[in-house]
Amino acid sequence: MSIPKRHHYVPRVHIRKFKKESGYYLFLKGKEELKNPQSSSDFFVKTELNTVGGVDGIKDHTSLENELTEKWDNNFNKHFKNILENLYNPNYILPETLLFFFEYSIIANLRRSKMDISLNETLIFKEVIPNFIEGLSFNGGLVDETSKDDLESGKILFRKFYDDILKLEDRQSGLKFSSLIPTEVKSLLPQKCHCIIYYADNDLFILPDCTSRVERSDKLFNLHGLGINGIARIGIPLTPKVYIEILNSDILGRHDNIVVKPTFREIGNINYNLFKIAKTQVLLNSPEQL
Repeated sequence: MSIPKRHHYVPRVHIRKFKKESGYYLFLKGKEELKNPQSSSDFFVKTELNTVGGVDGIKDHTSLENELTEKWDNNFNKHFKNILENLYNPNYILPETLLFFFEYSIIANLRRSKMDISLNETLIFKEVIPNFIEGLSFNGGLVDETSKDDLESGKILFRKFYDDILKLEDRQSGLKFSSLIPTEVKSLLPQKCHCIIYYADNDLFILPDCTSRVERSDKLFNLHGLGINGIARIGIPLTPKVYIEILNSDILGRHDNIVVKPTFREIGNINYNLFKIAKTQVLLNSPEQL
């Protein structure tokens, strides 16, 4: 069996939630073209996206792909089921389920955006953690009233993070994409989340190729003495009927989880924003959505 070299940046376990009896309705933004693929194998995909450098310069097409499969595909349906089972009792949705989808969304957005960055540009830390490099030298990004011990522990923590990323970049030497990021982004996750679930009666929500919306906050929080921009909320269309907005309770305050029936105006606003942030491709529910 040949080793797969074409890798999905939106996991197929997620894509398949949007399949219709007649296949998929894929809109290509740049070409203004609607396609009707029957399989998810040929879209939301990039050749060698998850390829890394192996021993003696031999390309490794499977290690990261297997890691992402284990982390995302094997857990997606478990957490997805937890949400569906608690649509009428949303406060029973597990905290780890919300954190799973929060992290899933961040990584999906970063991976998709880095597909458009050449190797020469390398990983740009400021798009992940503002003032990251400056913070290591304590020239910027610091929060007032932090102790010397906090600053030192922050320096050690982020130096390790920085070294880990340099190792990842080294594995990419000579490859096509600088699209790999650490598969752990724990430093950007809140302690606690709450959610608003928009549950529509019909198939109405669309799926962009960047998976979800990620909204940063202007508020800095203290992480080991460094000032980090928190991510305030993310929004993911889980299925054509279910759009979940996961809110960072550390920034926005703690509230109960709620499920609402969205109005057509709310659905229109959600889809408009999802369509706008899509890079090149969007999954629709029917040709009439154009």
